[in-house]
Amino acid sequence: SPLCILFFLVSEERNYMNISLEQRFHELEVHYAEATTLLRLQGTLILDLQHVRTCPLDCASIYYNGVRRSGLYTVVPSLVGAPVEVYCDMDTDGGGWTMIQRRVDGSVSFDRTWRDYRDGFGDLHSEFWLGNDHIHDLSTQGDYISMMIRPRNFRARFSP
Repeated sequence: SPLCILFFLVSEERNYMNISLEQRFHELEVHYAEATTLLRLQGTLILDLQHVRTCPLDCASIYYNGVRRSGLYTVVPSLVGAPVEVYCDMDTDGGGWTMIQRRVDGSVSFDRTWRDYRDGFGDLHSEFWLGNDHIHDLSTQGDYISMMIRPRNFRARFSP
């Protein structure tokens, strides 16, 4: 009968709508869970960024925050830079100097490859080259106008 067919079609349409609504509801639940996760992640990243902003950019910022002892410190050049361990000279000419090279007694050979100069080498406690990449990251984050070169007297050993 046409009435049965109509009732069947209406019933099928309702079933389809229910299934469609259930699928849509499930999709919305998934999207909500993803959005909640992203919001949590964003909050974590904001906290991390605020923490990075409190990290010193260089030895001068450490000095200006009241630290007066020369030694090894971790700085974070710019906000996107990776942390770098550096030697800070807090005594010479007003303090706050980030040392990019130190020669003490010639015990570390500076006859190195380009990769060594790019990445840095030596021991920050004695003789070292900080590394071209680190020097670049440090020197391009602000308007630096001072560079101090202090020659050291030591008997250099040269190969014939």
